[in-house]
Amino acid sequence: MPGVLRLVTYLALYPALKNLDKSLAALGAVVGGSAWALSLAIPTTSTGAPALVYLSDQFTAAADPARRAGLATAARR
Repeated sequence: MPGVLRLVTYLALYPALKNLDKSLAALGAVVGGSAWALSLAIPTTSTGAPALVYLSDQFTAAADPARRAGLATAARR
């Protein structure tokens, strides 16, 4: 949710600043929008996506049902 608020703020600044300098207003909107887009690519936790990829690989390689259950439980946490 905070990311959406930042995006709205950057996009709202464009019409407010375009009469002063259109190129700087556009640059600000692009920088703000791309920062928001990049925040979607980064997981919310520092180990979110890489940890799940590791657990997925381990789950696929595990043959023991107990090991698979443990890995599935670890992925839900």
